Amino acid sequence: MSNSKVAGAVSKAGYFQGQTALLTSAEETALTESKTKADRNKVIDVLRGLCIVSMLTGHFGTETYLRYWTHLPRFFDGAAGFVFLSGLVLGLVHARRIQKHGEWNTAKLIVKRAGLLFIAHIFITLVAFGIHERTGRIASVPSVSALGGMKETLLLVSTLRLQPFGLGLDILPLYVVFLLSTPVALGMMRRKMTGPVLLISFALYASVQIRPDLLNLVEPRSGSVAFYWAAWQLLFVLGLVIGWHRDKFRVLLRGRGRLLSLVVSLPILTCGLIFAQLDTHKLLERSRLPLPQLYSGFDKPTLGILQLIYFLSSLVPGYLFLRWLYYSHFGEKILGLFAMLGRLSLYCFLVHLGYTLLIRAFVTETWTPVQQEWVTLFGLALVAFMAKFQILRRWIPN
Repeated sequence: MSNSKVAGAVSKAGYFQGQTALLTSAEETALTESKTKADRNKVIDVLRGLCIVSMLTGHFGTETYLRYWTHLPRFFDGAAGFVFLSGLVLGLVHARRIQKHGEWNTAKLIVKRAGLLFIAHIFITLVAFGIHERTGRIASVPSVSALGGMKETLLLVSTLRLQPFGLGLDILPLYVVFLLSTPVALGMMRRKMTGPVLLISFALYASVQIRPDLLNLVEPRSGSVAFYWAAWQLLFVLGLVIGWHRDKFRVLLRGRGRLLSLVVSLPILTCGLIFAQLDTHKLLERSRLPLPQLYSGFDKPTLGILQLIYFLSSLVPGYLFLRWLYYSHFGEKILGLFAMLGRLSLYCFLVHLGYTLLIRAFVTETWTPVQQEWVTLFGLALVAFMAKFQILRRWIPN
């Protein structure tokens, strides 16, 4: 095949130079010679779409088979992938934007997006309180009177401290904090201070493993903490660093580097998957494994060290597999839906929050398992339908 044909095929497939860290030498050469760039890395969109589906079924289908089959890894789910990929995409996009528009203009865009998420969080949380005050059906939302009145409630919501557990309302505050810190991290990396960025990030992570409540922002009356921000920022920062230094990582993960990463990660990933599937099996109870210590290492709110290693071990194998599948003969048709959801990830997430609140307000535990499956399936179909036809896109941001 001629170089021009190779370049055309690669460009059509959806790669663009410098965005993915796992291109082969032939693909890199073809991209360089073609001098064309596609809009985005579609495999990353697929990954984000898969994460969105995992998060959706976790929020409004907690006791369904749909949730079970979208959470087979067990000890990490779409939230971990979504946080990491958000940092990765920010690093990829804003490294170019800083070069073109400058550091100050880029920082203003990031802060503006953080403000958008802040407003969305306040609006959706107040809607949740309104539904609960009217119906009393959303058990994880405390009453306004229990919080000391409307004034105290508004203060807690506006300072991101009120995050009702299990509704997805604890995710937007996480991103507000991450986005506000992003311009600082990008500025440091631009000045060749990636080391200090990582050092600060790991120090924050370590503080949560030692004293989880030391830097906790969540008001205790919100209920259980779903995400300790000081722990989960590590995934975001790792993605941000990889995105910013994409060229270096592309070189590292080529040839022997790619093989070495697979040799290291696949055994860890395999052991994690086996342990996850045997989680409720009596075989583990009869084993001599230190189960309490192992389970604490997989703790989700604090992003336990075993969960972190387990998740990171899935990155390279998972990306390579999905890239191969997506660019196979029928791959784009099979995974096209997930790519669409990934492109509109914030829009899909906000739509699903509204649906989740309605479900929690009107669906009761007396519904049969079959009915709950249908409610979950309908929610997924609704999100996909609205995303495909951009319904209410004028008012719902992305």
